[in-house]
Amino acid sequence: MKEPAFLEGHTVYLRSPVEDDVIDGNWHAWYNDAHVTRFTSHGIFPNTREAQLEYLRAGLADTNRLMLATVAREGDRLLGNISLQEIDPINRRAEIAITLGEGRSETAGLEAMALLVGHGFRRLNLNRIYGGAHCGLDVWVGMLGALGFRVEGRQEQHVLRDGRYWDIVLFRVLADEYFEIEGSTEGGLLRRGPEELFGAAMKSARAHTRSKGR
Repeated sequence: MKEPAFLEGHTVYLRSPVEDDVIDGNWHAWYNDAHVTRFTSHGIFPNTREAQLEYLRAGLADTNRLMLATVAREGDRLLGNISLQEIDPINRRAEIAITLGEGRSETAGLEAMALLVGHGFRRLNLNRIYGGAHCGLDVWVGMLGALGFRVEGRQEQHVLRDGRYWDIVLFRVLADEYFEIEGSTEGGLLRRGPEELFGAAMKSARAHTRSKGR
């Protein structure tokens, strides 16, 4: 039996993952998919259901991590997972990480990010949520500007992939930035619907691209 919704968006909801997600689904196969893992640290060694079950159990037992499944509201289909990890209650910060293995909808990813960021600031009392992305995901990083994320640096030549070195883009959002958007935008970070959220994200991505001189 699947867990009930924990956080609900327009097109997705987040819930606690269960072992059946791995046993009966394609969770482990996401990390064997060259397209899914192209801009991640995965895909170096093959993944199995057994290995993914061990990872899931360890993640759920880790008190410094909040791991959630991202599920499409239509059809109740598991799309991926998202987590706040390295949760530091003293310095009030955490790292956010997301994987979309099914459908790869940018709107679904944005909604999942908005839901978890909001929970992190409102209920976990965090002040800073940060992450990193392969520079091949620059458009995605730009889209996250609609959620308040800002680029704060780069790790140059940090990843060797396909015979060349790539940078990692570092981004973060602070609690006061989140609450400013929530207070000034109708519907908050999620906006009033997926189309409005996606529109705001694309506007942010274009501004990000222009700032890079592209």
